[in-house]
Amino acid sequence: MPATLFAVASLALVSVGSVNPAMLAPVSSFVSAAIDTAPRCTPEILELGELSVETPKTVKLTVTNNGTSAITLESMKAGCGCTKISDAPKTPIAPGASFTVDVTVDPGKKGGVDLSKTMTVVFVGGQTETVAIKGRVKAAAAE
Repeated sequence: MPATLFAVASLALVSVGSVNPAMLAPVSSFVSAAIDTAPRCTPEILELGELSVETPKTVKLTVTNNGTSAITLESMKAGCGCTKISDAPKTPIAPGASFTVDVTVDPGKKGGVDLSKTMTVVFVGGQTETVAIKGRVKAAAAE
């Protein structure tokens, strides 16, 4: 039904040529509700700060169900092999509930670089959240 409301509002805009606020109210309510009920990852950017060469660093990521019905996690995918994510729950997450995972990044052997990676949290039904991972690898000390 929400898609129908959007189509009706769009059709009204095209055929009438002007905006009728009464027709857009259901659409804006639907869009607002969809945004408010989406699962949320916090923080949105995992700041690793300064890392040392070949020294993994672990930070916490919390996923909260802001919706009114349970959601089920399908997967948590790291953008590369240097990022590991601890096990997440396989059971549905109740409305208002949250869980926390450890995200560990191994910066590798190259110092003096900025890290910029992503991870994706996918829920059954297709909802996704993308989380940025950022940090700076210190230059290796001269020997």
